[in-house]
Amino acid sequence: MKPLSQQVREIVQQSQTSPSAIAKAAGINQSAMSRFMNDGSLTMEKLDRLAKVLGVSVTTDVSLIPRPPEKGRPAKSTEKRTKMNKKQAKSLADRYAQDAFENNFSSRRGIWHIVQVDCLLYYNNNPYAIDDTVRSGELNRIEKQLKAVGIKVLARGEGGDALRSKIDAFYTATMLIDCSVDRQPEVVKIIEEETSRSDQEVNELVAIKRQRNLAD
Repeated sequence: MKPLSQQVREIVQQSQTSPSAIAKAAGINQSAMSRFMNDGSLTMEKLDRLAKVLGVSVTTDVSLIPRPPEKGRPAKSTEKRTKMNKKQAKSLADRYAQDAFENNFSSRRGIWHIVQVDCLLYYNNNPYAIDDTVRSGELNRIEKQLKAVGIKVLARGEGGDALRSKIDAFYTATMLIDCSVDRQPEVVKIIEEETSRSDQEVNELVAIKRQRNLAD
């Protein structure tokens, strides 16, 4: 599955409408659009607006991106799981949040298997600009659903750019999940159900905002 940014870029290139006209329709300035078309990045909010103008469906899928091996000595067998205390788990979750922000920014959400501790790491590069309570609610629901099937979240992490929000302090959020790859499909299903629910919530908020603007 191609990253959303690449899908959008290719559709713009194939469109009979000029990139400048598309940018104007999406409310994006020309310089930002030019940088984007030359393999630069856009914020998720602007990418969403561009995708909607082009009629691209924004995916809620979770990318199953393999983690590159850690530098140094190869990882030992995971038969004996490395034990962590709460502080170590939090530190690991924060470190991978920064990693996901720096190296997997184009993918909104993904899951890695962290071999060294035999745990899953879920990362989320998708704060919702329209309402900063949406993602926190989404993550809380995911953790609750995981707990209901006997899967524990060891720690939550955060990294990337700081946000002007009292709820989402940083752009990227992570969950270090206490299960191995054998339960990954189950975890992915729960995450995709809850992110789909969040997207519906956002669509409702957008509709309400549009109605208020028309009323004004």
